[in-house]
Amino acid sequence: MAGLTRLHSLWPLLVSGGGLFLFFLGEQGLGDDPQLRPSVSGLGAAAVLAGLLGRILEPNRDPEAGVRGRLISLHTGLVLGLAIYGLSTLLEGVGQTVCFTLALVITSMCALPLLLVEMALAPVAYNAEYERARFRQAWTRGLGFGLLVPCIALANLLAETHDLELPLARGAQTRPSEATVAAVQELTEPLEVRLFFPRANQVADLLQTYFSPLEAANELLSVRVMDHAIEREAARAVSVGKNGWVAVVRGDVSEKLRVGVERRGARSRLRRFDRDFLEAFVKVGSQRKRAYFTVGHGERPFERSAKDGEPSAVRFLAKNLEKLQYELKPLGLADGLDDGVPEDAEILFIMGPETPLLSQEQEAILDSLRKGARVFMALEPGAKSPAETLLAGAGLRFDPQPLANPRVHVALTKSRRDHLALASNAYQPSPITRNLMRDGRVATVFYEAGGLQLEPGEEDVDTRRAIASMPGTYQDADGDLELDEGEAKANGYLLAATARFTSTSTTADEDAEGRLVVLADVDAAADEFVQLVQGNLSMLRDSVLWLQRAEDPVVTINEEEDVKIVHRKDEDLAIFYGTTFGLPGLVLLVGFVVKRRRRS
Repeated sequence: MAGLTRLHSLWPLLVSGGGLFLFFLGEQGLGDDPQLRPSVSGLGAAAVLAGLLGRILEPNRDPEAGVRGRLISLHTGLVLGLAIYGLSTLLEGVGQTVCFTLALVITSMCALPLLLVEMALAPVAYNAEYERARFRQAWTRGLGFGLLVPCIALANLLAETHDLELPLARGAQTRPSEATVAAVQELTEPLEVRLFFPRANQVADLLQTYFSPLEAANELLSVRVMDHAIEREAARAVSVGKNGWVAVVRGDVSEKLRVGVERRGARSRLRRFDRDFLEAFVKVGSQRKRAYFTVGHGERPFERSAKDGEPSAVRFLAKNLEKLQYELKPLGLADGLDDGVPEDAEILFIMGPETPLLSQEQEAILDSLRKGARVFMALEPGAKSPAETLLAGAGLRFDPQPLANPRVHVALTKSRRDHLALASNAYQPSPITRNLMRDGRVATVFYEAGGLQLEPGEEDVDTRRAIASMPGTYQDADGDLELDEGEAKANGYLLAATARFTSTSTTADEDAEGRLVVLADVDAAADEFVQLVQGNLSMLRDSVLWLQRAEDPVVTINEEEDVKIVHRKDEDLAIFYGTTFGLPGLVLLVGFVVKRRRRS
C-alpha cells in the first residue's frame, strides 16, 4: 500500500497498550519492590499519556465521521482511569474501594473499544473515508465487552472477600476446615487415622488429599491406608468389617466413620466428612466431662426442644456440649443444689430461671465460685431478679425491666415489637468477646433483655464488662414500646459480663479461680437466636471454652444450619450499590444512548 495514507495512525494504540502492560506489571508483578515498582508504573503511565497526545496532534482526515473525537475520548479515559487508580492508593476504606472500582470500569470501557475499533477498521484503514457502520458496530461491541469485564472482576472480588466457593464436582472439594486444623494443632497425644480402602481407589485418594494438611499441621497425627482383606487384625481392633470405613484411633479408644468405596455413593458422606471427622476427633481426643443444668425454677429445657407456645429451649447448647464429650445432668434442690456446685462439675448452667433461686442455693453457688467453680448464668427479665444475692457477690445488679431500642434492632416481625430485639456490637475487652472484637461487623442479638449494672462487690472478684447496649436504648416499663416521660434511658447498660473469683480453697492450685459469665437475656443463648446469629454463636462458644478447665482440642460449637450474619447498614455500601445498581444502570444508559443515536 505504498503511497497510501492511513485514516488515523496506529502507533498511539500500540504505545498506550504497551503503557498499560507496563503499568500492570509494575503494580501487580513488582508490587513488593519499592524501587523498581514506581519506575515501571511511571513509565507505563507516561506511555499512555504519550498515546493520548499523539492521538490529539494527528490530523483529522475525515471530520464528518467523528471517529477521531471518539478515539481521543477513549485515550483520555485510559489516562483518567490510571489517575483514579493512583488516587485510590492514597485512600483507605470505602473511598479506596470506590476509586479502585471506578478505575477498573473506566479503563476497561476504554481499552476494549479501542482494540475492537482498530481490529474492525484495519482492513479499510487506507480508504478515502471511514465505513461508519463498521465503526459503530465495533464501538458498541467494545463498550459491551468493556462493561462485562469489570462485572466479572467485581463478582470475583466479592466472592473472594466473602469467602464464596462454587464446587463444580460436589464431593471432590473435600478439605479440612479452619476449626479442624486448629483442633489438630492442639493435639498433645499420638492419634492414628486408618483408611480401610482397596488399592487404587478414588475415594481413598480424596481422603488422602483431605488429611494431607492435617498431617502437616501436627506430627502427632498419622494416616494409614489399609486394605481390609490384608489388614484384618487392624480392622478387627476397631470393629471394621469391610472396606469403605475411616477409623480414628487413640490408644484403646476409637471412633469409625462410614464413607463407602464407590465415589458416586460416597458423595453425600464426603460433603459432610469434615464435620463428622471433627466430631469423631473430639470424642477420641477429649476427656469425659460433666455439665449440670439447674432445674426447679422454671429454667429453659435442655433435654428436649421447646413445644409450640413455649419459650425457646437451650437444646442446641446441650447437643453441642454432648459433642464436646460432656455428660449433662440436672441439678435441683433434691439433687443437692443447696450444697453448691458438685465437685465433678466442669460447668454449671443457670438458664433463665423464672422464679428466684433460694437464698441458700445462691449462697452455696457463690461459695463454690470462691473455691474455683465455673458458672454460666443467663437471666430472664421479670418482676424480680432471680439471683440477687449471687449477682451482688459478683459485683453486679440485674434490672429486670425489658430494654427496647427504636433505631438499632433486628427486624423479626416488621412491627414495633422488634424494638425489643436489641442488636449490639458495643463489645468491651473480655474473654467472651475476644473474637467478636476482632470482627466488628458481627453483632449479637438479645430479645426482651434486662440490664446489668456494675456495683461494688467482694474484694477478690474481678468483674468486667463484655457487651453493652447501643445508643437509643431505654427501659420500656409500661410495655408500649415508646420512650415515655419517666422511663429511664439505658445507653451503655450491660447485656453481658464476666467475673473472676480468687480461690479461697487451701487445696486449690493456681488454675482453680472461679469464673462466671452472666447474660442479661436467656434468649441470646437459646435455640431461636444462637442458631441464626453468628455473634451469639461466637459468644456462646467462647464462653464455654473460657469456663471449662479441661485442656481438650479447641473446637467450635457448630451451627446446624446456615448462619445469618447481622451487618451494620453502612457495611460494604459502595460495593453493594455499585454492583447491584451502578453497573446495570450504566449498561442500560449506554444502550439507550446508542439506540437513540441509531434512530436519529
